[in-house]
Amino acid sequence: MPFRQFLIDGFAVHGLSAALLVAFAGAALWTDARTWRIPNKLNAAAAAAGLGVHTVLDGWRGTLFSLAGLAIGLAATLVLYACRAVGAGDVKCFAAIGALGGWQLSVNALIYAIVIGGLIGIAIVVSRRMFSALAVRLRTALISTLLLRVWPVHGAEAASKLTRFPFMYAVFPAVLASLWIPLG
Repeated sequence: MPFRQFLIDGFAVHGLSAALLVAFAGAALWTDARTWRIPNKLNAAAAAAGLGVHTVLDGWRGTLFSLAGLAIGLAATLVLYACRAVGAGDVKCFAAIGALGGWQLSVNALIYAIVIGGLIGIAIVVSRRMFSALAVRLRTALISTLLLRVWPVHGAEAASKLTRFPFMYAVFPAVLASLWIPLG
């Protein structure tokens, strides 16, 4: 059974919403990999589809389920956006993921994406043999943070540019993992 239903706060993530979620994540991966952007129209269409599907299948409770997912997906990734770890398109993408799959799936996907993204970053550092450059930048950031109690924005940005990649490389497998192996 490719898309199983599992309960999240008493709601089942229906096969239709799971299929739409995988299609949306695949389209977002394709556009992010090609252009480093996730179009607003794609995010809006996925969020609207999530709201529509859950409203039709579960009534007003489905609408609330979808809106809660949208809000928590948005709020959780806004923290990463404020730290400049993800772009604005990624924030809207997680709002759409939440609208399609609910708040718990959105949080699960974010946790998986952070772990997968970290592994991708390590792979980039290893493959490019950038240990020393990254270590110097991270050491500077750490010392500045500890001594001055200020996170050096320029040092952090320089360090992140060494391992930059489209976040959807981590999000797509994270969405799949969240559908088949939900946390908690």
